[in-house]
Amino acid sequence: MKEALPSYKSHLFSVAYNILGQIQDAEDVVQDCFEDILSTPDREVQNEKAYLTRVVANKSIDRLKKLQKEREQYPGTWLPEPYLQPETPAVDEEKIDILSYGLMSLIEQLNPVERAVFVLREAFDYSYASLSEILQTSETNCRKILSRARGKLRSEPLRQTDAKSYRELLDAFLRAHQHGDIKSLASLLKEDIIVYSDGGGKASAALKPITGSDNVMQLLEAISRMEAVQAQTVQIVRINGHHGLVFISNQKPETIFYFDADEMCFSKMYIIRNPDKIKMGSI
Repeated sequence: MKEALPSYKSHLFSVAYNILGQIQDAEDVVQDCFEDILSTPDREVQNEKAYLTRVVANKSIDRLKKLQKEREQYPGTWLPEPYLQPETPAVDEEKIDILSYGLMSLIEQLNPVERAVFVLREAFDYSYASLSEILQTSETNCRKILSRARGKLRSEPLRQTDAKSYRELLDAFLRAHQHGDIKSLASLLKEDIIVYSDGGGKASAALKPITGSDNVMQLLEAISRMEAVQAQTVQIVRINGHHGLVFISNQKPETIFYFDADEMCFSKMYIIRNPDKIKMGSI
């Protein structure tokens, strides 16, 4: 099994990242798993992938319990760390087993075990028998945990438009923003749109969600003025496998925009400004 570890690294990272919402912690969990395997006598395992997934999932649950306590003290809104990739033909064709950014944000309300069950079932389509083996509990209990998790999320459904329509919306937003076309910009926002902003106490950001298209338009106008002063440029990138925007100043990415779209309008906007969550090497 030791020789096969590298071939499972990508899958195990995806499992850990989906559960934790933080890249470095996900990498640490996978590394801890590998070190545990390498430091013990090699043994034959019937299903290596399932065994390693069980180790990583349980380590991620333990790590998330600690992280959630830290997030309770976080200044303002805590948003997951985005998984950033450049927009290139190779990336566009790549299939990554990670949840959309909107769903990653939504499952923050789940406890660690609920989140692990939801991730393994929804992102990786693990059977209840496999979940039972991975989490060392009964299939019945796995079903109950997943039902409870879905119940918590049902009050705030995530309805995303198809990829083509979403890209058209994003392009329209970018054009309107760059040309200062306030009327067109406003037409792209749902009246009850919500904006979540994460500065982590290290960059300016709204400490509470901003609701309503009028309030959000005021925010976007302020961002446009700041962009002009700082001579920022905007680039389309992949965020958790879907398109988003990165604002770049002095060749350094400073702000990430991601949107949820519903009925051909943006229903939610996520603005990440915490520099610890915007890795230069990621884009």
